[in-house]
Amino acid sequence: MFKPTGKRQTKEASVSSGSNLRLVVQTEAPQRRMFNITFVQSIVLGRGSDEDSKQPDIDLTSAGAKDAGVSRFHARIQFQEDTLFIEDMGSTNGTRINGFELIGGKSYRLTPGDEIELGSLRMTVRLMRGAN
Repeated sequence: MFKPTGKRQTKEASVSSGSNLRLVVQTEAPQRRMFNITFVQSIVLGRGSDEDSKQPDIDLTSAGAKDAGVSRFHARIQFQEDTLFIEDMGSTNGTRINGFELIGGKSYRLTPGDEIELGSLRMTVRLMRGAN
């Protein structure tokens, strides 16, 4: 069972300060997509809207986010103390890690190989050192 916010380092998420970090989000079939973004302290996953000037940092619309029940601002991924965490932002259809339902507003540690579901959209997330 996953527990909210804890202190555990993982090899994949552990990087030295000042590194150029890349967050890679890869969704599963049938609409497989890879999103690669320079990572700062926090990234919001969701689906974009032409009607609103405020957009998520990673727009999952091209991966079938609307049909999968992904909210506009669904989940936040944060990098704290050399570890990745995910938080559901009060989404309509929930967020899960390896099938475990997250409680909105609480941070949960991500470890290498975790499968994340936003609504019914499945994906994996990796934090990598990028080229400067």
